[in-house]
Amino acid sequence: MKCKYHTRIKHKFLGDYLSIWLRGVGGKVSLDYVDLFASDGICELDAELESPLIWEGSALLAVKMSEEYKNRWTCYLNELNPTTCTQLKQNLKKYDPWVGEVFNEDANDVIEKILMKIDPNYPSLFFIDPQNHSQLPWRTIEKIANHAGGKLKDSQNLRRPEMIINLMTTGMQRNLDKSPENISLALGMEEDKWREIIDQYHDNGKTYHEGFRDIYCEKLSQIYNVSPVFLSVETKKDSTVFYLIAISSITIPK
Repeated sequence: MKCKYHTRIKHKFLGDYLSIWLRGVGGKVSLDYVDLFASDGICELDAELESPLIWEGSALLAVKMSEEYKNRWTCYLNELNPTTCTQLKQNLKKYDPWVGEVFNEDANDVIEKILMKIDPNYPSLFFIDPQNHSQLPWRTIEKIANHAGGKLKDSQNLRRPEMIINLMTTGMQRNLDKSPENISLALGMEEDKWREIIDQYHDNGKTYHEGFRDIYCEKLSQIYNVSPVFLSVETKKDSTVFYLIAISSITIPK
């Protein structure tokens, strides 16, 4: 898969997050890992004079790290495009045997099937990386977030899946007037409501990127009862492309 510079930053973030599980948790509990937009597993930088030019993407990264984990680490990988999915299966063969399953379905349909396989009383991590905001309606995020288990130790919060979400704010900003219905789906809000909030943010000096981010984070925090953390992923000209938003039932130190 041809990628831009910022894709490497995204995968570095995921790799660091998974390293916490691999080295920090070290197999004390099992983990279910879900990648709803897995692509073919190999990234090739669409630019010159950059290094590395080729690296393993999110799906292969997770499967590779699962081999070193001292407990069950199951990978559920989904890719909609049939040709790309076939390439993913081929690229995964280097890590055979690995524990998990590959799906070739729409992410918003397959999520029901995957959630049925995951015990909500044990940890799970969802990496949700669409190519544009229209591919990820809020209802899918809500389904994942509400796949909850019992209360966490020393907390009133229920165990909920951990999520790393790629919020494609560039596409949302570009489609403010062109396709507002897709923004409404992504945010799970009527257009007049999110426009009112966005306009207030903008009047107070925030960018549209920041406004969409804050709406999304607030909706997540209402479910999880903790605040998510986020990373602005930018071009080399310091312009935000998207936000990576991480949320967990367990408070993540800022």
